[in-house]
Amino acid sequence: MFRKDRSISFHASLTSIFLTLICTLVGIVTWYNYTENAATATASARLLLQEVNHKIVERYKRTHDPIHSLTTILSAESRLRQHPSETNPFPGLDDLFQTILQYPQIFSLYVGYDNGDFLQLVNLDSQPRFKQSLQPPERSHFGLLTVVARPGQPSFKQWSFLDEAGNFAGLHPPDTTSFDPRQRPWFIANQDDHNVKVSDPYLYHSIRKPGITFSHRLQGKESGGVFGIDITLSHLSEFLQHQQFSPSSQILFFNRKGEVIVHPDESKTMQVFVDESTGSTTLKIARVADLHNPVIEELVTRHLNGSWVNGTIFTVHGQEHIGLITQLPERYARETMIAVTVPLSEFLGPIASTGIRGLLFSLCALGLTLPITWVVSRRFTSKLRQLAQETSRIRQFHLEGPVSVHSHITEIRALTQSIGAMKNALNIFGQYVPKALVRQLIATGENIGRYSERREITLLFTDVGNFTNMAETLPPEQLTDLVSEYLREMTKAILDHGGTIDKYIGDAIMAFWNAPQRIDQHPVQACIATLACAHASNALNRVWQARKQPVMLTRFGLHTGDVIIGNIGSPDRMDYTAMGAAVNLASRVEGLNKVYGTQILITDAVVKRLEPVFVTRQVDIAVPKGATHPVALFELLGLREGPQHLLVSEHQLAELPLWTPVFELYQARQWRKALDACRILLAHSPQSGLGNLYRLRCQHFMQSPPPANWDGAKHFRFK
Repeated sequence: MFRKDRSISFHASLTSIFLTLICTLVGIVTWYNYTENAATATASARLLLQEVNHKIVERYKRTHDPIHSLTTILSAESRLRQHPSETNPFPGLDDLFQTILQYPQIFSLYVGYDNGDFLQLVNLDSQPRFKQSLQPPERSHFGLLTVVARPGQPSFKQWSFLDEAGNFAGLHPPDTTSFDPRQRPWFIANQDDHNVKVSDPYLYHSIRKPGITFSHRLQGKESGGVFGIDITLSHLSEFLQHQQFSPSSQILFFNRKGEVIVHPDESKTMQVFVDESTGSTTLKIARVADLHNPVIEELVTRHLNGSWVNGTIFTVHGQEHIGLITQLPERYARETMIAVTVPLSEFLGPIASTGIRGLLFSLCALGLTLPITWVVSRRFTSKLRQLAQETSRIRQFHLEGPVSVHSHITEIRALTQSIGAMKNALNIFGQYVPKALVRQLIATGENIGRYSERREITLLFTDVGNFTNMAETLPPEQLTDLVSEYLREMTKAILDHGGTIDKYIGDAIMAFWNAPQRIDQHPVQACIATLACAHASNALNRVWQARKQPVMLTRFGLHTGDVIIGNIGSPDRMDYTAMGAAVNLASRVEGLNKVYGTQILITDAVVKRLEPVFVTRQVDIAVPKGATHPVALFELLGLREGPQHLLVSEHQLAELPLWTPVFELYQARQWRKALDACRILLAHSPQSGLGNLYRLRCQHFMQSPPPANWDGAKHFRFK
């Protein structure tokens, strides 16, 4: 009896100690997790603000850098130095028209001459209200204003109008005007200095929108005037609308005067001021105080009085906010800043809620497990040790074999079955998510579901030519079998060389290297994998052709660049993927194979990282749709040495010295010699897609040479 009472007392004591320890541990862990997660969330908020500001600054640069360069280039155009005359009323119109077509963010281009003459080309379609006020003839897309100065008499002006092709669509009768370009700030600012001048943002009263002016003194021995470009800031307002990363985040541009330069709601950048003495109204750029937004006003005021430190948490009406202010470089705007702020509760609120739920869940679990803990602890200790060893293997992502733990205790058997089911589920899960990512999740326990980072990767896009027609002609069952067999071969080639499959898009594949696991020579591995994919695809096509089945001609595009890589999506559904301009560029490069008649296109960013064993040839300098800068494109032909199935063919090696002079002469604008070189190439390879393409280009440029500032790049307006 004594031993029985002693045994019950020991279990009760053990249970009490266990309960005390667990409650204490749960409290400490809950407090620690909340504290650490709150600090992490705050750091993430600062990092997110920095990323948003960096993205906005980069967008601002990409938008304004071309305008800055255009101002310098066009101010040196000799035709723009010619004054309007009866024989040539619109000097340099072709240059102005081609420029405004290519850059839709430009509102107008103009030249003011030292004698008071003025020539301006306006994009009417970009400003419907201004177009309506002019009442131009039908089919008018552009307005051309000419002002001719007459000494001792009022100047006269005349509006002419152009259609979308640059043909004259009509004009208004001439009229006198007091307008004198020599009195405008942009003209006065360019009298002594021969650099590009960028004005402070100001209000264009004709279109009731804010904008800035780029201007430059006409270059030459007798410059005789100033060239200018006007752009509105509407595109930045639209861009800011898409950068609000949380429900209460706020973003705007402001200057040292406290004026609102760019706001997601463009109407808030303007304010109607009423003169109380006369009752007249004036439209001016709004000030931050006019927004009646206490959070923005507090942030901007602190910055302007010198008491602001980026990343500081400040309180407005009892709510904590975190903000960041970045100043734009002087090259683009003087004393113009970007302000971004967000309530801290939008980052900490979910953490507190999760902590409370976690605490309640822990207490409930504790209450359920205590009644059986003191009964079965000794009986299933050995079984739990075996299960712990099995979970340790799972943590290392060793999923082979069944869970071989046997017990008559229902709970242990259920746990064994659950671990087995989890093991099987992870095996299936690994087929949809990169196994390296799953291993990282299980082995380290990192919460990377909320994590993303900037990293350089090499991206691959593949696509099957004419797949739509094939899908329309084949029964769904046969099409599914062919696509499955095709994707199985492609996937094996990519995974065998360290690649990560991002997603399948029908017949297309998106893959990348250097994430989640880092690979030192990721461009090299990506190129080898792509060559292996091409070989597998071509071999599969030969088999299908022998069976009289449709073939799948695959095209590949590779690019190396920085992206944001990580888990993107909602809390309920996440996708480990890459985002950024490099992804779009890689996709566009793949699509350009159709233009050049190639199978594998890679960018110069990849070529620079390759070893001499790879054989490539440059096929063009291009600006794909959506890109802003030219990209050198190369065709990946194969290896000089290595596995037999990846080697470059003898025919391709023989064609290389015939192709090189074609491209070099074309870039040197020697069209006749380039055409002769094309004919030599086509005599050797009549079906050469590049040869036929450049033959047509040379013939075209012989008839219609490109402008003098042609940079050799082909601009694509389609995907």
